[in-house]
Amino acid sequence: MAILVGSILGAVAGFVGGWVDNLIMRLMDILLAFPGLLLAIAVVSILGPGLMNMLYAIAFVSIPIYARIMRASVLSVKEADFVMAARAVGVSTLRILWREILPNAITPVLVSGTLGIATAILDAAGLSFLGWGTAADAGVGIHAGRGAGFGLYRAAHCALSRPGDHAERAWL
Repeated sequence: MAILVGSILGAVAGFVGGWVDNLIMRLMDILLAFPGLLLAIAVVSILGPGLMNMLYAIAFVSIPIYARIMRASVLSVKEADFVMAARAVGVSTLRILWREILPNAITPVLVSGTLGIATAILDAAGLSFLGWGTAADAGVGIHAGRGAGFGLYRAAHCALSRPGDHAERAWL
């Protein structure tokens, strides 16, 4: 979802230019000004916990990255000779964007998208750790907040005590 929305926004910004480009890129800059995981936590806290809301939040945080990459790629391809030749022949603007520019500009976005999957997985793990995922995904963070961390402390204490010391019974 982030690749699709980011690519559309970046393609429109790079191809149209002017105030549309400025508006879209300033919005992307605002989103990039916040740390990704913190912004994802804010989005999930607004939408509520759950798997789909967590995925929407991660996608929302990733949109500016793909928009900027697509914009840069469209700006470079837009000035190529084959685009000028298509304009000279009289091809429509939308057809130039769809048939000439996008197929040649999408490659960096796809490469970044495959690399971004790892970041999305880490973000999902971080949100689940904090308890913003589904109940089945609730990690150590939510259990520690409920007091389940005491069992880990007790187990560590038992492992570190000397045999026959019987000090571990005090913690049971």
